Amino acid sequence: MPDVMVQRIIQNHPQLMGFKALLHGACLLPALWIFYLGAIDSLGADPVKALIHFYGIGAVHCLLATLVVSLLSKKLRTPLLMRCRRLLGLYVAFYATLHIVCFLVFEWQLQWAEVIDEIIRRPYITFGFIAWLILVALTLTSFKRAQRAMGARWSQLHSLVYLSLALILLHFYWSQKSPWNQAIAYAFAGAALLYLKRSNLLNWLKLFK
Repeated sequence: MPDVMVQRIIQNHPQLMGFKALLHGACLLPALWIFYLGAIDSLGADPVKALIHFYGIGAVHCLLATLVVSLLSKKLRTPLLMRCRRLLGLYVAFYATLHIVCFLVFEWQLQWAEVIDEIIRRPYITFGFIAWLILVALTLTSFKRAQRAMGARWSQLHSLVYLSLALILLHFYWSQKSPWNQAIAYAFAGAALLYLKRSNLLNWLKLFK
């Protein structure tokens, strides 16, 4: 029965399936490639730092892409884009989780007391950790069943994506030694997206009044 359903989806939406396959490849292959380079010791003098940075940047790229696709899908009313938003959102959480796992395993070596101390003591790590928790919550509730079960609260929860963007950009900027670097470019891109989505932000803020 599941095979028949998959065949029907492919027959009825060949463009969607092809686009999603390309999207999977574009998002997944870089993560696997950088890990392979690390495994063969081809990431330079500090492979751990390179892995952590790459996966963190990957999360930023996927999050910005998700918000752009969300904006375009509503403006253009394109079903293909609308159906790809959740997939991109899942890869945001995927890259963010890899970013944290690299920290936990390679940088902190699973020393949980040190991990907790760092999260509490260093604000930029606190921001990043809170952003990750938000992304996990969004991922776990990204399915139709969760949307139906939560009702109006689902939209309120998923509007926290804007807060996660702000926290991630603060985390990234604060973690850099020099302020004049790529973090500035990402901050401008994030600010532009937040401005374009300002009506959504205002509606979200009204929910908390």
